[in-house]
Amino acid sequence: MPVDLPGRWPLFGLYVVFLSPNPAVQAEGGFLHLEWDEREQRAALRIASDTEPVAGLERLDVQLLHLVGEMILEAARRTVRAVPSDTVLAASSDSEPDRSAMLLAGSNRFWVRAADRLTSPQVNFVDVAQALGRAPGALWPPEQPDAKGGAPLLWLAMPASA
Repeated sequence: MPVDLPGRWPLFGLYVVFLSPNPAVQAEGGFLHLEWDEREQRAALRIASDTEPVAGLERLDVQLLHLVGEMILEAARRTVRAVPSDTVLAASSDSEPDRSAMLLAGSNRFWVRAADRLTSPQVNFVDVAQALGRAPGALWPPEQPDAKGGAPLLWLAMPASA
């Protein structure tokens, strides 16, 4: 579990696009947003997978995963147990919270790895506008979002050895 992600995360949120393993779809993506809970002194990753057709952004399935523990399943268990519930949580491995944690961990494993990888020294970023020769290169990570309402920057991530 990349519990140190807050110290490496370049912006509050990123939209990640990747080539789809589904041959009928060219690309898929997802929103990754880092949050800090001041009361609990804990970071969380809010994940909105954009891999299925939806009628609008408000209909994306958004899941929260606390950045705690050593393994993603441990983080998922602690996330599930932190969610208020009307029922008493059972401690057995057959409990509903444990099944929920396994589903949460399984559905977000890819995104946790992507967030960790994108903030590692093994990845370099190239400004697409510069690569296409349309603008001078911008520095990664950007110091702040464009306050003038201009177009968002688009970056290509590639292995550092490339």
